[in-house]
Amino acid sequence: MAEVRERANRRLAASRLLTPSALGLALICFLFGFLAVSCGTPGGYGRTGQGGETTYTGLDLATGTPPTVDPGHLRPELAGRTDDLGWHPMILLAAVAIAVGMVAGAGRFRLRRRVVVTATAAAIVLLVAGELVARQRLVDQVADQVRRPLPPGHAAADYVMVAGGFNGALVLTGSVLACFVVAYLRRRSAARTT
Repeated sequence: MAEVRERANRRLAASRLLTPSALGLALICFLFGFLAVSCGTPGGYGRTGQGGETTYTGLDLATGTPPTVDPGHLRPELAGRTDDLGWHPMILLAAVAIAVGMVAGAGRFRLRRRVVVTATAAAIVLLVAGELVARQRLVDQVADQVRRPLPPGHAAADYVMVAGGFNGALVLTGSVLACFVVAYLRRRSAARTT
């Protein structure tokens, strides 16, 4: 019996360390690209001429700050074309949900697991929904700005890419949720056998 308790205490200690660490890394992913407009966009996009890339970090989307543009392809005559997407509340709420899960993951209160599962599940839904909305808005904006005909078989959506920051945040948050779900299923299975 003491050995079982010892193993459970080790798992709990590991969970209290790994959950906030993984979710903290997911928040760091918001500093990296969530969406990007390809350098191959005919005529360029926004303030960037053809050959330059425009990248929106998770922080840009959450707060509505301007994207990162390739300085070597910045063209003053294109300054009238907007690359502003505004702020996306679902991306901001996803970051808040991840932060809640991170704090709860390190806690020692009775409902800790439920808070982490609820926060990470909400963050995943908000991340995916927010990314889809932001991507569609960006595709529409790229389509409005294209001045040259697109190559045959191409659409404006082909020049808008989901970037690594979004993928990293989604994978890390999903991993935490999966670990908690697996642990819950194991506990239920163990309770049935005793």
